[in-house]
Amino acid sequence: MKKLICFMFGILAMIGISADNEKIHTSSMKCEIKGKLPQNSRATKVFLQKIEQNRFVTTDSTLAGDGNFILTTTAGATPVVRYLRFNDTESEPVKIFIDADELIVKQTKDGICITGSGTNDTYSKIWQEIAPLREAKQDAYQRYKDKSLSNEEHKQAEEDYDKADEKETEIYLTYLKDNADNILGYDILTNLYYTMEGALVEQYLKKLPAVFKEEAQYKRIERYVENDKKCLPGTDYHDITLKTPEGETKKLSDYIKEGKYTILDFWASWCGPCRAEMPNMVKIYKEFNTYGIEIIGISLDKDEAAWKKAIKDMDMTWPQLSDLKFWQSEAVKTYGVQAIPMTVTIGPNGRILRKNLRGEKLYDEVATWAEKLK
Repeated sequence: MKKLICFMFGILAMIGISADNEKIHTSSMKCEIKGKLPQNSRATKVFLQKIEQNRFVTTDSTLAGDGNFILTTTAGATPVVRYLRFNDTESEPVKIFIDADELIVKQTKDGICITGSGTNDTYSKIWQEIAPLREAKQDAYQRYKDKSLSNEEHKQAEEDYDKADEKETEIYLTYLKDNADNILGYDILTNLYYTMEGALVEQYLKKLPAVFKEEAQYKRIERYVENDKKCLPGTDYHDITLKTPEGETKKLSDYIKEGKYTILDFWASWCGPCRAEMPNMVKIYKEFNTYGIEIIGISLDKDEAAWKKAIKDMDMTWPQLSDLKFWQSEAVKTYGVQAIPMTVTIGPNGRILRKNLRGEKLYDEVATWAEKLK
């Protein structure tokens, strides 16, 4: 499950949230949202909400005592993303694009969908396409967590998850290409950009209408693009000073030697995906360190005891560094780290080769280095 990563900012990825979708224009339009409560729902009230600092904030609401409801809302001239929620605990938030005078809430075999505008119709179509992939990912994840299964079965579960995840991403990217200049494309971009190369993200940002440029999420994506440039292939690695678990001050240049390949592994003891990836790093180090290939662990921990314990528990015998400053670490600023685990590979000439190789791809890359160093 190579795409599981820990972020420096909250992302509610399971429902695809675009944060900070505020009204941009002072002119406004009225939108009526009509529908029927989901089957067997015990809800009596319907809420229309936005996301503010990764939390749902209600903007409008209405009663639905007889199972039917009409919710009237006022939105800016620019379409915005909102979420329908019902006041029973079983209901999932339903994404809705406020971009028409009237929108209809319908129950389908794949869940609730919104119709009444091109954007909502297209999003409903996307959801129908990815629904079986989401189910496949959930099934694979449950198998992956089942400790009674064999190593081979766990590996198969991981492969099944990655295959479904890659297919889901392909579907989203197809719709992103076709909607790069509208609210749907913007929404997809906000939920995919952290998996994409910065240069490609920048291309999509340039296609968006200028009206989105003042939004907090747009600025966040811009920062991602700028941070990604800090690890462009061919640029010299950035030297930083951190401390070892023993308290000794060290620079990266103390370990990065001319003629050798180096992997910078950004991780933290509190990061589950990092821990899941660590057996692969252990395997790489044991098999290839003797060829002159080094790994330098750079932790974003803030708890010294937890950091040291994780190093011991996971048999991480390569050099480890940290300033124990969490996301305020000098390493984060210097290398533009926005999610972990993250790797940066450095060639024998001290220049950056690749970023974010993990799993089998990283192993295969290191194997090619070993062949060159023989």
